[in-house]
Amino acid sequence: MLKSKSACFLGLIAILVTACSTTSKRKEWERKKVEWAAEVASYPASTYTQAGLTKRYSGATFLDYSVQHGTQVEYLSPNGVAYLWYPGNAKIVSGQWKVEGPSSGSKYARLCWKYGANTYNPVTQTRGGSFNCVPANRHILAEEEYTRGDPLNLSSGRVPFVLKREREYSLIQIGKKLGLPIKLLH
Repeated sequence: MLKSKSACFLGLIAILVTACSTTSKRKEWERKKVEWAAEVASYPASTYTQAGLTKRYSGATFLDYSVQHGTQVEYLSPNGVAYLWYPGNAKIVSGQWKVEGPSSGSKYARLCWKYGANTYNPVTQTRGGSFNCVPANRHILAEEEYTRGDPLNLSSGRVPFVLKREREYSLIQIGKKLGLPIKLLH
């Protein structure tokens, strides 16, 4: 009898822990959704249109970080050439960028990139050669930092130094390392 009471008690605790964990995860998800909505709303609605995205990114540099990729920095030139500084690479990965209207059922225009067929994305395990698009709201949420111009001279095709995938960088840190003043924008 003691064994079955102990087993029932342990089972009840497991159920309670699972329920609390699920509730905690749900609350965290809801909190993040509110934060994301506030971040998206902090930009004028025109930012998310084709004209707004073109204005924002044409001639701009941005940085994003993810555990999977590490820190990526990219300059998007006004003539449609993208210059990606990717962790571990000894040279810039160049490609094309463009802005498209919203896909069906979306209110956000999309940023699109295409890198050469000889390129490889180690996270998605896919080769380049065709355009991949991201809705503007998702891109801006993933963007850590943004500035106008090409302050790191990525369009030269040369990396300032090789980025370590496991290290998180900021444009300010990179600028200080290179002796370059970088002003971040929203």
